[in-house]
Amino acid sequence: MEDHEEHLMGWGDDILVAYFQIAKALASLDLPIQLPMNLVDATFIRDAQAAIVRTLTLIQEQPLDDLIHTLLRQVLLDWLNAMDLTAIQLASPKPWREELFEYTVARTLAEADLALETIHNLRGDSEE
Repeated sequence: MEDHEEHLMGWGDDILVAYFQIAKALASLDLPIQLPMNLVDATFIRDAQAAIVRTLTLIQEQPLDDLIHTLLRQVLLDWLNAMDLTAIQLASPKPWREELFEYTVARTLAEADLALETIHNLRGDSEE
């Protein structure tokens, strides 16, 4: 049981890394969207999840390039998917879910990086 709990803690770390990447992309928009960063607060996960859901609506209202809109929507939905997979794994552990989680987080990180890069490229920002 201890190995299972340690493994799930690693999942939490992966979700946080993805969350920070998403926050970075959202903050770089022409009309920035700020996500909560109250990591020490016991309600952080709940607040973060609610903020991601709200952001799905906010990006609909922003004047975004279609590609940026699509990338942001994908990354937000994949992050929520990773959160759901974690909750399901806690309730009913299955070995195959670990691979699915790793794939989902890897995709989420790649999408967040691509969104950030695309935002900068469309604005003509230089990479530093």
